[in-house]
Amino acid sequence: MTTQPQRSPLLQDPNAMYPKMNRQDGTTHAIDIGCGLFGPLLASPLVAIVDAAVAKTAAMKGATTVMTEIKSGLRDLFTRPSKNKFIRDPKWQATTALCWMVYAGTYVAANEVTTYSESNHVASHTKDMLMLSATMVANIGLTQVKDGLLVYLNGTGGKSVRTPALSRGLFFIRDASTMLAAFVVAPHVARYIEPKLQLSEKWSSLTTKALVPMALQVLSTIPHLYAFHYANLLDHAKTKQFVRRDYVPAVFARMCRILPAIGFGNNINMELRATLLHRQARKEGQTEFAGK
Repeated sequence: MTTQPQRSPLLQDPNAMYPKMNRQDGTTHAIDIGCGLFGPLLASPLVAIVDAAVAKTAAMKGATTVMTEIKSGLRDLFTRPSKNKFIRDPKWQATTALCWMVYAGTYVAANEVTTYSESNHVASHTKDMLMLSATMVANIGLTQVKDGLLVYLNGTGGKSVRTPALSRGLFFIRDASTMLAAFVVAPHVARYIEPKLQLSEKWSSLTTKALVPMALQVLSTIPHLYAFHYANLLDHAKTKQFVRRDYVPAVFARMCRILPAIGFGNNINMELRATLLHRQARKEGQTEFAGK
């Protein structure tokens, strides 16, 4: 009888390719937090361009478009360093900081769950549930703060507005579906495409972690746009009109937004964490690693 080779836990947890610690201490927690805070620094300005474009378009009630604002943001970021609005404009500084806050909080939560699970030898399925729960709480909670403040900062006609309950509910649906896509659907897709496309476990996992949420934007962009436009218009008929107008460019922009947020930023977080854990292990004689 042929014995089937065991599959790596990487498909459930991309961190499986990185060092595992047998204990928790101040140094390990400092690495988890520091890497989580550093990871999204470079990605945050790009994410902020897309988020600010949608918020500003909704606030201006048709006076501008999503693509116009995105082009303006990219031009200011890359071609006008002396007049860079991210440095000089307090509103853009706040938007970038809010985007950084969301992903920093999510990365830190994921890192801490990884360390806790490995140091306490938590079962794989339990670790998956802890990872999903912690990252959902961090991501959804912080995104509610971010998007509520984006609505407030941009306002209608220069006036600050509060986020209605309907918009907050739509933000929740958007974020919950994205997290489920990344942490529940993506591993199943990875299992399917790995033999079909002859990918390694590492690349099938990392690829689907980004591509599945990107594909979801076809659906999740609808509540995203509706939430922002309704917060400024408080009129369902007008909101539907602007959602139809902005849908296609917003889908494309939000797909592109996934790459720096989930791909680039998270890879920096994980690679930096791995490097620092390796360095810490060498300093301690490699006695703190599991599965050496």
